This record gives sequence, structure tokens and C-alpha cells, in this order.
Amino acid sequence: MSLSNSSNDIIQTTNLLLRKFAYSDINNMLKNWISDNEVQSGYGEPVFINEVAVEELLDKWALQYSMEIVCNLTNENIGQIVFCRLHEDVNTGEVEYCLGKNY
Repeated sequence: MSLSNSSNDIIQTTNLLLRKFAYSDINNMLKNWISDNEVQSGYGEPVFINEVAVEELLDKWALQYSMEIVCNLTNENIGQIVFCRLHEDVNTGEVEYCLGKNY
């Protein structure tokens, strides 16, 4: 499965870049947040401790409304943002995000 980004899939701010997840960011995910129990338990998600597990997770996230949060200063993945619940009957959605503790 491809996790490609088009210019329509990117949101750029002064400090952050929001884009679809890329497999090349797995090591930064592990370093900055997804392997941290304190971060993951804060929004009810399990801890992921190896590249294979994160790659399998990204395969699932490619089908959802999930984006990675990249710090422009370091060009590292520091978290995620996702529509966790969509309410199509009233055209609304709930947004959930998590960030590594250092950010």
C-alpha cells in the first residue's frame, strides 16, 4: 500500500507540517511518541515498540482520516492528528491528536 502525499494532503504552518503518514517516519514515531506509554495511554492507545508493528499500523491508518504531525524545525514526526469520530448526519467530526512529551 502506498502512503503517498499530494499537495492537497498537506497543511503547512510556521512550525508544523500535517501530512499523510510515511513509512520513512517510523523511526521518528518510535523515538518521539508511539513507544511512550505515558503518551499512548493518554488517549487510550497501545504502545508500539518495533518497526514491524508500526508499519502494520500505518497500513491501517492509510485508510483513515489520520495525519502525522511533523516539526518543521527538526523535520521529525512528533505526533498524529485524526478524525476519530465522524457524524455525517450533522456534518461534524471529532478531532483527536497526540504529541510527544518533548513537544
